[in-house]
Amino acid sequence: QLTEGEDFSAWLTFLSQLEAAGINVEHGLELLIHDGGAGLTQALRFLGLGVRLQRCVFHKLRNIAQALVVPDELAADVRQRKRRRILRDFRAIWQAKHYATALRRYLAVWRKYRHEQPAAVATLRRDFRATVAYFAVAQAHPAWPHTLLRTTSRLERFNRRLRKHCR
Repeated sequence: QLTEGEDFSAWLTFLSQLEAAGINVEHGLELLIHDGGAGLTQALRFLGLGVRLQRCVFHKLRNIAQALVVPDELAADVRQRKRRRILRDFRAIWQAKHYATALRRYLAVWRKYRHEQPAAVATLRRDFRATVAYFAVAQAHPAWPHTLLRTTSRLERFNRRLRKHCR
């Protein structure tokens, strides 16, 4: 649906239309994956659809990457390698095949980086439970690939190609 923006009222209208069209828990909706945008999050809380909400891991990792602080005095290639190494540790949380493993990795990352990268760890902790909601759905449906349950990145890629084609 085309709108002027992604504020609360635009999302409320869109989500209400989806529900009216039968896209709801009663008809099998089990998981709603979202990017964590303020307007959408507010509308989801307001509606209380009764569906599990999965915070997109791609967007979470992007926010964590933006929160990383690497000393400016390091050479550019050293800074880049350090950022990649730190992000690899964070990314490993969601590469876990089981919820318990993801939690262990979360705690390990928290312990390792809470003093060195406090902003990145705060970003990780903020709505963390919503980033692992897919494990419950994956347990109920073991054949469903985790990669499709935890992120909107495939949709983002499709939209990017669509926008490029339309231009």
